[in-house]
Amino acid sequence: CDPDTKVGDGKTCTTADGTTYYDRCLVKETCFSYDTGKFQNEKGTCNKSYKNVADPGFYRVGTRCITQSGTIYAYVWKCGSTEPDCYGNMPSCAGKKECKNDLGYGEPCICGKKKYFDDCDPCQKLFDEGRVYENGGRCFQAVLAPGQEFNSKGYFFVKERCIFQDGSKLIGYEACDATWSGGKDCNGNPVPCHGMMLCENDEGADGEIACECGGKKYFNKCKEMCMHTASGTSSAYHYQYLEDSKIFLKDGNYPVKEVCTRLDGRKVYTSYGCNKTTPDQLGNMPPCAGMKECLSGTWGSGDGCSCGGRMFFNECISGCSYEDTAETCAAKGQSFEQKCYGSKNGQQVWFGECK
Repeated sequence: CDPDTKVGDGKTCTTADGTTYYDRCLVKETCFSYDTGKFQNEKGTCNKSYKNVADPGFYRVGTRCITQSGTIYAYVWKCGSTEPDCYGNMPSCAGKKECKNDLGYGEPCICGKKKYFDDCDPCQKLFDEGRVYENGGRCFQAVLAPGQEFNSKGYFFVKERCIFQDGSKLIGYEACDATWSGGKDCNGNPVPCHGMMLCENDEGADGEIACECGGKKYFNKCKEMCMHTASGTSSAYHYQYLEDSKIFLKDGNYPVKEVCTRLDGRKVYTSYGCNKTTPDQLGNMPPCAGMKECLSGTWGSGDGCSCGGRMFFNECISGCSYEDTAETCAAKGQSFEQKCYGSKNGQQVWFGECK
């Protein structure tokens, strides 16, 4: 079996020169929807899509790969990019701008279900600057349609910046509990609940007075300080309940480090992805590092790695030639040897042969 494209299966026979032969060769699945990100070659750059069509603002460049079951995934690229795509072609709207509510100047260039212009409304230019840094503070920006009021949970209105051609307003707003820039908004005023925290069930510690802002309540200290979510946590690690949780150990993560114990005795841990390829918070490699979670229509081959309520494998194959399960072998009074992992009647199960 060609090791680059196939997996040997069944009984084996090894010749004197060290070559191993198998009962059958199963085709590896090498085309996966989750294999996304950028792709670059000598011609240019593309994004690897998880589907066969481009999202708005992008155009389809070509076919990235085709799965064993015939599903096609595409290469896509940005309509307004000034760089060529991975086929060496410049985007049709290269260098042009996408304008809010299509308020731009010049003949529109249409690509990816969007319009691009030579230049945008002056108010758009302020919007494109992103966050506002003024008066020793900071604000986010948002566009409100004519007659629309600002109403965003956990944030408060700071000021109106400008008005678009269609009457829409560009405003500055800020988080009620902001801690950056000394806790000031872009008018230079302190945010209402600077450095305070949200508490589970809005329960502050005894004697705490709530700071109400943006439809939420903030406190200096909570009744329950061991919370399963916390501000300032790295995107690589997140807190989850260990006990009585509907999520923990069921979403492809495993517990890493104990964080604290709640008032009800439940412990909270940091967690990490079972098949990530970098060390966790304690410097240990994940139990299924680098392995694959086989998608619908493919089968896991060889010894699986069970972690976080999921199964991971070194290889995914396009088909499983075995039909018996542990249950069918038991009904025959025989033992069961697992071979490949897939689904039956909507349930994940090992398939193999009876002995």
